[in-house]
Amino acid sequence: YPTKTAGVDRRVEIIVAQADEKANRLRGEGEGQAISILAEALGQDPEFFAFRRSLQAYSKILNDSTTLVLPADADLFKFLLSSQGSK
Repeated sequence: YPTKTAGVDRRVEIIVAQADEKANRLRGEGEGQAISILAEALGQDPEFFAFRRSLQAYSKILNDSTTLVLPADADLFKFLLSSQGSK
């Protein structure tokens, strides 16, 4: 009986190892495609992606009780002014 379970355990280990290998390969391929898409999009509109990056930074450091003082030339400030003017 122990020999049978040892054989089954070994097969399970092999299947899990193969699945992990495939998952890692697919994850790497997906990340590579995502990087390619981002690089292509960045090349099309670098100003937008710089702005997007600054918004991501703001979202990480700000919360409901944060008071933010921005210089007049800050990207976020420019965006807020332009969006008010377009209404």
